[in-house]
Amino acid sequence: MRILIVGGVAAGMSAASRAQRQNPDGEVVVYEAGEYISYAACGLPYVLGGEVRGEGFDRLVVRTPAQMRGRGISVRLGHRAEGIDARAGTLTVRGPDGVTTTEPYDRLLLATGADPVVPPFAQTGLEGVHVLKTIPGAQELDASLRGRGGSASSAVGTSGWKWPRCSGHAT
Repeated sequence: MRILIVGGVAAGMSAASRAQRQNPDGEVVVYEAGEYISYAACGLPYVLGGEVRGEGFDRLVVRTPAQMRGRGISVRLGHRAEGIDARAGTLTVRGPDGVTTTEPYDRLLLATGADPVVPPFAQTGLEGVHVLKTIPGAQELDASLRGRGGSASSAVGTSGWKWPRCSGHAT
């Protein structure tokens, strides 16, 4: 059985691990649009606030692609799902090189998570406005804070409610 999973953070990697355990002779492939898999997104505000010591954002990574490959799970970073043909059982994916492939599947799981709601004022390209959802997004916010002396506006994702407390900017 060939199982394809779109999304490689919490739900996607948990599902991939379970699918591999239940189908040890099957093929499990995870497509992740970003550059990280299996990380604790809820910890992003704590790294930004200096409460997580050590390797910084890398400390939030629970499993690497190499570790998952060692468990028999193929991980493809920088791959974006662009189409599904449920009748044919295929997924169209664009890789980091821009090449599009059509991948057959027996089972397909979409585990992409949610996109944060960005208010209209934050969509104007204002300096210092960020979305806190991913490690690269948090790194951009961190660089912005350092460059602005610790002051920034922030449009934040699901971990954002922790941001004011962790950053020392709670009111």
